[in-house]
Amino acid sequence: MTLDEGGTATSVAVGNITLSTTGAGRGQKAGQATISVIDDLGRPVTYARVSGVFSGDFTGSVGEADTLDSDSVAVRSESTVPNKTKNVSFTFCVTDITHDNLDPFEGDVSGNVCVSQ
Repeated sequence: MTLDEGGTATSVAVGNITLSTTGAGRGQKAGQATISVIDDLGRPVTYARVSGVFSGDFTGSVGEADTLDSDSVAVRSESTVPNKTKNVSFTFCVTDITHDNLDPFEGDVSGNVCVSQ
């Protein structure tokens, strides 16, 4: 999507999803997804609510994580694996993005936008 400086935005979309792992304490690590939110004109969106689901080595659902005054939010999986686990494989799918002043995220053909690592 290209940035359009003019016009009025009408809906929200996924700008980017970055996957990583993060320490979860007690010798464990969790999956983490950082999701940036943009509008249909390609501009960053603040105060959006992102929902999604982890699958693979990390699992769990994320319900309405707020971007607050940033255009992105980092969310963590519910499940963990030992820190010594190498080559973890997981996917995060954005299932919903809502915003008080913009139409909700509609996704791609399957309804979701997913990224795997």
